Amino acid sequence: MINPEDEIHIDFQTSVTKEGAAARMLGWMQGPIQPKYIQVTENGISADQLTALSSMDGSLKERLLELRETARLAFIDSAERGDSIFITQEKQEAVEQCEEQIKKAASYLVDLEDEIAKGDYSDLKIDRHRTDKTGTIHITLKSLDQWARKNHGISILDQSPKPLTENPSTQPESQQENKPESGQTKLEHLFTTFAFLVEAFAKNANALKHDDDRPNASAIASRLEQLAKEANKQQVLPGQSAYAIRKRIKEAMRIKQSKLPKA
Repeated sequence: MINPEDEIHIDFQTSVTKEGAAARMLGWMQGPIQPKYIQVTENGISADQLTALSSMDGSLKERLLELRETARLAFIDSAERGDSIFITQEKQEAVEQCEEQIKKAASYLVDLEDEIAKGDYSDLKIDRHRTDKTGTIHITLKSLDQWARKNHGISILDQSPKPLTENPSTQPESQQENKPESGQTKLEHLFTTFAFLVEAFAKNANALKHDDDRPNASAIASRLEQLAKEANKQQVLPGQSAYAIRKRIKEAMRIKQSKLPKA
């Protein structure tokens, strides 16, 4: 977001290179009004400032590598500090999101190259003046916007990095349930589901529950550890020891209980 006191840069360019096109399809370099100064850390430009770039110094590959490296180091720092499982999970998901961006960028570049190869039949129009002047193919932003909308559901010129979607309020409830969630929310939902599965697992097995029918976390953890070992040729599967599973069961039960109405 640009504040009133910020100095700005105005971007009136009407065409971009193939890498610039892929970057804009990722949501970077959005709109004609951008901050004049971008904060650069020791690992490069942060993800939240990529929409405000006026140009892309270096290659798209370099920018994507910087983003993943920053996310990777944040994940390692979180794990070494002993942060809560929710925070570390969010850091891990940030790394995975960077990898998804890399995959998207690769796919966009392949599609762009294929479309340009159609020559006069291509929906992408070449800016001949800038192409001849620089020796690098430049695609007009208007044709890129139309092509990206048609083939990928992404707008380049509406100054929004988000893919075009319907208003959530007009979508069926089942589709609204699929809206993106934070890492912590996803994890809480997963733990809640796990808690119900544990209760179902123990329901018809006396050896896996206490006399009052509560699941026996220690017994269930030992049984799950054994199942994991059997699947792993009688070797303990990393992260699936009885001790680790028992801790997860207790955490899952706590989270599930917090989601239910108070008695």
